[in-house]
Amino acid sequence: MGIRSILVHLDQRANTRQRVAAAAALAIHHDARLVGQACVGWVGMPVDPSGTVDMAAYQQVAMDSLNQQAQGCVRRFQEQAQALGGDLI
Repeated sequence: MGIRSILVHLDQRANTRQRVAAAAALAIHHDARLVGQACVGWVGMPVDPSGTVDMAAYQQVAMDSLNQQAQGCVRRFQEQAQALGGDLI
């Protein structure tokens, strides 16, 4: 039974391109699919005993920011995967 899929962690670190390249080389060698998983971080929730912070609005802004970061990671992954092997993803 061969390797059918390879999952690679996507983030905003400097070594992400090298990580994707190594995973892509394995995928090409094993004729496998390359799957990217964007993991961008945690949302820090402020503690506000006075209750003046609109938590719903804060959460929405934080989630929007994380989603934008993840979308950037995925876009860069797709561009790199296309350049490395075309039909990897």
